[in-house]
Amino acid sequence: MGYRKKKIIIIIFISIFVFLFLCLISYFLFFNQNSEDFNAKNILLQDFKTIQKNIKVKDENLIIVTPGNVTMDKKEIFSNHKIKSKGEFIYIDKQLYGFLEFNDYCLQKKYDVSTPILKKGDCNKNLNIRKVNHIKKEHQTEIKEVSNAEKEVNKKYPYGIEHYFSGSNPNNYLIFSNNCWRIVGFTSNNLLKIVYDGPVSKYGSCEYDSDFEGSIALTTWDRRRYETGDWETRSSLAKYMLSWEENSRIQIGKTDIKLDSEKMESVDWYIGTVQNVSSPIEDVLYQETVKKTSEKRKIGLMNVSDYLRLEKDKTNYLRKRNYQWWLINLSSLEEKKVWIVTKEGSLESKKVVFSNEFYFSGVRPVIYLKGNTKIIGDGTQYNPYQVIN
Repeated sequence: MGYRKKKIIIIIFISIFVFLFLCLISYFLFFNQNSEDFNAKNILLQDFKTIQKNIKVKDENLIIVTPGNVTMDKKEIFSNHKIKSKGEFIYIDKQLYGFLEFNDYCLQKKYDVSTPILKKGDCNKNLNIRKVNHIKKEHQTEIKEVSNAEKEVNKKYPYGIEHYFSGSNPNNYLIFSNNCWRIVGFTSNNLLKIVYDGPVSKYGSCEYDSDFEGSIALTTWDRRRYETGDWETRSSLAKYMLSWEENSRIQIGKTDIKLDSEKMESVDWYIGTVQNVSSPIEDVLYQETVKKTSEKRKIGLMNVSDYLRLEKDKTNYLRKRNYQWWLINLSSLEEKKVWIVTKEGSLESKKVVFSNEFYFSGVRPVIYLKGNTKIIGDGTQYNPYQVIN
């Protein structure tokens, strides 16, 4: 065999060896990485199960987890040297809410969601429990104060809004009774006014197509087309809502929402006829408050003034591009006309008519939460405020 052929064979063997060596290294690195990922996830799940199984706490408490130890308010709960991760939990309603971290992985246990989420990346570490009236301090750029003229009207009518959320998508998402709501505003007596906005996702968030969600049903404001009257005297929808309050359950069509009625305040609903929405808003408020419901109730609809503050911005967070929805105030008692929010984001007066069908629009229930209600979260779609027990 010539020298030239020997040289070629040696080069081929060396190339094959180098190729196999590189393949071996790549396989090792890939296997090692997968092994590390698998181990990290396993450690997080195992640590969570260990803590969940061994913890014995009666009250709401902050649980501190460090490698090898678990403490509460500087008091040791139990030592377990198998614990390798670190994190924090709050113990509420006999369940843990919080996070664990190990290497680049996070185990997040959201409130009222049974299965913890494992992911690569940073954990959400906001475990702050506070009352709902603290929200005003947290979103000063997104919350506006009503005018002095409106405050004068509200002095006589304590359930009027004094601070309200504005903008196209503010951080005012809230989970209540296992459904998503938007915070409309705060009253002078520290109640929180909220409006239904959609279902909670399987991850415990409010991620959905906002234009399609938010209405529990498409129905008429009143089925008795020939009789005139206001919300209390002549609205079949109002009678539905009274039954929901009595049963602590919203049931209509496919919707079935069990309500935590203890956190809902019974209030006066301002049902006066609003004839002209181009008037100054304090005049609209006065028209609304000319009449209130004869008894305090827990469930109603939004007032004209609530939406009028946002109407100039057609991209406001309350607008629904897929459907129009009812408000609580009439625009004409004699003609039985009611205000609606249109798909285009405007206020419009519509007659409750009967042709071949009733005049259908979306129903978005509104409730007031008590000021001492406790929450967690930060109000975003991905980490909404959540009402806790």
